[in-house]
Amino acid sequence: MQIQIRSMQARQGERLGNFKQEVAILEYILLISFLLLPKVGAVDLSFMPLAICAASVFFSGLKNRDGGFKIDRGVMVTAILTALMFAVSCLSYLVNMTDVVSEFIFKPIRILFIILILALYAKNNSVSFDKVLRVVMIAALLNGAVVILQYLAHAYYGIPDLLLNENFKERAITPYRKPGLMSGFPVAGLLGVLGFIVAMYYASLAKSTWMYLAIAFFIFISILLTSRLALLLCLIMFIGFGIKKLVSLDFKAILWVGMTAALGIGFITYALSSGNDVYVGTFNKMFANVINLEQDGSAYDDSTRDLVQNHYIVPDNIGVMLIGNSVDPSSNIVNSDVFYIRYLWGNGVFLVALYLLSMVWMVYGIHQLRKINRGQKFIFYLFCFVVCVASLKGAYIFSRVIGDAVLLAYLAARECNEQRAIDG
Repeated sequence: MQIQIRSMQARQGERLGNFKQEVAILEYILLISFLLLPKVGAVDLSFMPLAICAASVFFSGLKNRDGGFKIDRGVMVTAILTALMFAVSCLSYLVNMTDVVSEFIFKPIRILFIILILALYAKNNSVSFDKVLRVVMIAALLNGAVVILQYLAHAYYGIPDLLLNENFKERAITPYRKPGLMSGFPVAGLLGVLGFIVAMYYASLAKSTWMYLAIAFFIFISILLTSRLALLLCLIMFIGFGIKKLVSLDFKAILWVGMTAALGIGFITYALSSGNDVYVGTFNKMFANVINLEQDGSAYDDSTRDLVQNHYIVPDNIGVMLIGNSVDPSSNIVNSDVFYIRYLWGNGVFLVALYLLSMVWMVYGIHQLRKINRGQKFIFYLFCFVVCVASLKGAYIFSRVIGDAVLLAYLAARECNEQRAIDG
């Protein structure tokens, strides 16, 4: 009788384990979809997985009325700062009575929804910081695979628009660079940089090192086919990581960092020596600044020169400086992609300050946590560094995909009480 009871208990335990594993897989799919699903026209498809999360939060809250709808205090401060962003945008519109710019007015509303829904989802479903890091890495890996597939389809089969995002501008189609599932080259590249950072971090833990190195290398190849800004940031991360390991005398890590670098250089050398026009054109495009520096003594290309000469112009009117002119960026006096300039002209210095204060607050919120280790905190700091530096050229602070990845990592770290602290 006891043997039968134990056998039944074992079967029940096995079924429960299988069920939890299936739920975990579905959760990965849900969060990866949140990062990768595109915006088609005015419809943001990332709200589909967000709606599923909201339903989960609602039913979990009904079951656990004591704490199902409680939010971490640090997260609540982030939500308040976001509400202030909305208030400043509305004030700018009411004062200027010009354009209702969705990027300024509706963006804080989207951020607020994400904060409230995903914070509660992370808490009620124990979505750990470690899980979110893996979600970001897998999302970067999948988008990288699409980038490489698009590149090869265009180069060898003459298919220029394979799996292209609906919002990707047709005039920007080129055989030398591809966006994956994203609406632009930089977004695809920056997602790759975040995934590369995570892959290198896990590779350094000496657990399945070669698998994570292979993932990092694959993502790096995809970054080579997307954005020069992303490539530069990726190289900075890689060199910085190598120096860190060199200083700490981690000779094993130094060895595989060197091998990875050699493999990357070998791959680029092989591609150039093949004589393939597309490969050569890609190299010339991605390393245009280096080539120009060597040939002309100036690292500027047309894009960099335009950025420096035409984008970094600030308002000379004190009213516009403080609360902006609430004009659509495409029609504004300075039509800039640079986050700091774009938002300064649109809604003034107060809005820019609120966005930056929110980033600083999130960094501080992660810094003071004890439930995640120093290595994991450092990964989050690097995420924020990438976003803020990239915003010197584009609008990526709290943006779709890149900003969402940073925000998701922050919410998981703050809300989940069952962190998987892997020493790094």
